[in-house]
Amino acid sequence: RASQQAEFEEAEADDAQRREAESKRLAEEQKLAEEKEAAEVWAMMDRQHRLENLPTEPSESDAMRAESNVMNLTVVLPGGRKLTRRWMATDPVCAVADFAFGHAEESELPHQRGLPTIVCNFPKREVRPGDEA
Repeated sequence: RASQQAEFEEAEADDAQRREAESKRLAEEQKLAEEKEAAEVWAMMDRQHRLENLPTEPSESDAMRAESNVMNLTVVLPGGRKLTRRWMATDPVCAVADFAFGHAEESELPHQRGLPTIVCNFPKREVRPGDEA
């Protein structure tokens, strides 16, 4: 009878340890899921904020004037998708990066990597956000 009681108590202790371990595992999974969701929401809000703070796009009539400093830029995202917008020659390079980053899907430009490097075809060079070009 005493050995049965000892086995029972040992089994109960093992069960309690398993329940506790399972509870910790579930709590950790929930925490990770919440952190992932928070990161996704943050990324979406950050991209939207960048788009809202872009310099005003010059109108088509502004671009047609001979003395205008308006140019059309096409940005090709890593997946091949093209984004075109009018810019003033005085707009900062970081605004172009914000434009690309804000319109990109997470699969094209992951948020955790930060702003993309702009690669110019001619003259061939790389421009990082914050560089003046």
